[in-house]
Amino acid sequence: MGISEELKAAQEIQQINIKVRRAWGVIFSSWYKKGWLMIKHQKKQLFTTLVAIVAIAACVWMGFKYVIFPDIEMYKIEQVMSKELPDSVYENIGINKGNLDFMLALAQVESGGKWDIVGGSGNAYIGAFQFGPVALKAVGLENIDKKLFLNDPRLQMWAMNSLMKKNYIALSKLISEKQIPMQGGVKIGRYIVTVSGLLAAAHLVGASSVKDFINSNGTDIAKDGNGVPLTDYFQFNNFIISF
Repeated sequence: MGISEELKAAQEIQQINIKVRRAWGVIFSSWYKKGWLMIKHQKKQLFTTLVAIVAIAACVWMGFKYVIFPDIEMYKIEQVMSKELPDSVYENIGINKGNLDFMLALAQVESGGKWDIVGGSGNAYIGAFQFGPVALKAVGLENIDKKLFLNDPRLQMWAMNSLMKKNYIALSKLISEKQIPMQGGVKIGRYIVTVSGLLAAAHLVGASSVKDFINSNGTDIAKDGNGVPLTDYFQFNNFIISF
């Protein structure tokens, strides 16, 4: 191919490229103009269409979340409440089945059994078991997001069971020395106590105050911030607790 032929071929390629660019320019310009005219003259129709799309999407999402695929974790906790699941489920959330009645009874007194309740001085006590800063720290949750804690019954149950175990260990020496049983009870001063009663009292005022009560033969009676004495929580005697 000579120089003149190469030049002719290059010119033809250049002309083809120009035609392609012009064609795309016309197409793009047409789309742009149509889009702009639609936005300019059909704002109301576009807004109505957008609202309809958002509404349909919201309905579909709500349907999937609450009808087709309901909250699995809340379903699990409701089943645990009704005691219809096997022991393995209790183990998976860190709770022995025998502790459940005690925990739910305590939750009723503490909060009316409401998982998302906040109360106490400065709204410092949260959840069904009214965990305060000291109790949260005791189970390693001092930095937990409050909203996350309030919205997760499984986490609250795990935290309560963990605190019970921690308090039981702290009181185990005195429980053994005083031969305090699970049911029936022994007298400390003028009060009948069992293991579950002591654990309930420890949840109210702390294990250290319960130790003081035992060592003083029932004369040193601590109260919580609302003036409730630990002896009031002996109403939770006679539950079978195990870890």
